[in-house]
Amino acid sequence: NPAPFVDEFFVKEGYTVYCPLLEGHGTSIREMKNAKWNKWTEQAEKAYENLSKNYDKVYVMGYSMGGDLSLYLAERYDINKVIVINAPIEIYSHDLTKILNFIYLTTEYNIKSWFSSTDNKLIIKEYKVYDAYPIKSVDELLKLMNYTTINLNKIDDDILIIQSVDDETVVPRSAEIIYDNVNSENKRLVWVENSGHLNIPDD
Repeated sequence: NPAPFVDEFFVKEGYTVYCPLLEGHGTSIREMKNAKWNKWTEQAEKAYENLSKNYDKVYVMGYSMGGDLSLYLAERYDINKVIVINAPIEIYSHDLTKILNFIYLTTEYNIKSWFSSTDNKLIIKEYKVYDAYPIKSVDELLKLMNYTTINLNKIDDDILIIQSVDDETVVPRSAEIIYDNVNSENKRLVWVENSGHLNIPDD
């Protein structure tokens, strides 16, 4: 899950880029409802293992939930370099997450997507961003976040952490939590001004 349009940049620079389409993504809300966090990690692992068989160096990059999947891979494999963008360790939905187990027994979908407030309508259209999300999918994301956070100290790969200052979805201090807890000797945290969760400037 790369940041929007970043894949095109790397292709132009001569890199081989593989962006696996995760279960429930880019299809329909109904399919997203049935997606499990361990299926996402399984798909990420398969993608990495396929690349590592054919290339001496594999860099892993992930945006948003993809950032957590990149961290997950770095916790389990010897990755050459890792880049995460707006990776969620904490999210702005505290009231919702406290009562998830009760909510998704009575309702299928969250009324509004976290991303519907963004001004970048091109990204929403290009990446088929849903205008609502299944409550159960939020629970699956939280499980991935929890696993990733607990195991951050297993990461010792070179890592670049990029975080939007005005992120309306991910609590920005998530980036500091990642930075403070990984054991990488070579690590860097970059704050991006005047940017939200999706609308990251390209200059």
